Amino acid sequence: MSKIDTARELRKPLIPVLVDEFDILNLIADISCLYLHDNQYDETAQQIDKAVRKLAKRNVFIKPDKSHYTKIIGAISHGQLIPFLGAGVNLASRPPDYDWNQKWDPKSGYLPNGKELSVFLADRFNYPADDNHDLLRVTQYIATIHGEDELNDELFSLFCRSYRPSAIHQFLASLPQFLRKHGKTDAPLIIMTTNYDHQMEDAFRMKREIFQVLSYIRIGDNQGKFLHYCPTKGWRKVIHRPLQYVDIDPDMPVILKFHGDATSYSYIENRSENSNIDIDRIRSFVATEDSYITYLSQGPIVNRLPVELTPVIIKSSFLFLGYSLNDWTMRAFFDEIKSDRMRHWAVAMHLDAVTRAIWESKYLELYDMDVDTYINKLYTQFSAR
Repeated sequence: MSKIDTARELRKPLIPVLVDEFDILNLIADISCLYLHDNQYDETAQQIDKAVRKLAKRNVFIKPDKSHYTKIIGAISHGQLIPFLGAGVNLASRPPDYDWNQKWDPKSGYLPNGKELSVFLADRFNYPADDNHDLLRVTQYIATIHGEDELNDELFSLFCRSYRPSAIHQFLASLPQFLRKHGKTDAPLIIMTTNYDHQMEDAFRMKREIFQVLSYIRIGDNQGKFLHYCPTKGWRKVIHRPLQYVDIDPDMPVILKFHGDATSYSYIENRSENSNIDIDRIRSFVATEDSYITYLSQGPIVNRLPVELTPVIIKSSFLFLGYSLNDWTMRAFFDEIKSDRMRHWAVAMHLDAVTRAIWESKYLELYDMDVDTYINKLYTQFSAR
């Protein structure tokens, strides 16, 4: 017996509670009675059933079909799609027999996702609380007790290592060649990430593609600015005046690293146009609660990017891969950079109803599947071109 039937038998009213944040009112507007009277049970139950079925047909509950992948490829061709990589992409391409119950180890050959990194750092610095899976809390503790420099050194030592690029990074690194053949735009390919590692750069190198990087500087005299560098050409520049900065090369992909960069700059240090750059101060990361607060309080991030990139970002859709959509920092960041005129997509798993509803209200279509499967299917459609 269902709960509705039980309520009916006991002659108790059943009151559906609607929360406007869930953006659900418009879905069940055809329900005429919110207070379920006994003599209206059959009619109202049918209306509720109709509304629930209508909700179930929405994109948040389905897998992407062929038309979705066609839209993604079309957006790439027209320079209107920006892939946005989170730490979850580091779970991609692990072998089928990988032991998911083991703790992450830097010697494993795989980069960690946020939870794995958090547990590792908690053990490394003797974090005293039980919430060792909360990365922001763990890093805040380390910075408070041991100092931010020690935290930055630890993060740099973990992420400056060489890890084999995943299938996701390899796929994205193949896009410049695709655009040279099928592209219908002069806009540069932009790949955004909040990851510290250099897997995307390594994937481009493996494809013999030249690229440029914009990396956020967390501390020092250039705090809040971006460093623009090209490893192949061996130069780097701090962007002091974004509105006057016109040195973005439209023929090279752009990797935008919003939370810092663990790349070693030593190989371009002697050829820098800014010889006074303090390399150690650049090696800093947006990793703690305090650093996120500072980061978000500095104003819109797009205002700190080169003026040439702003129209491309505003006119683009975002494809989020490997992000925890339960993270409030992700919501704050998305609200800042998205355009409501464009469609946006995210691939994520195990989302609860509240998280789904919040993101649906932000013009984000959610697909519940693992990133590996999504990229494999996208690549199949992509290869047919």
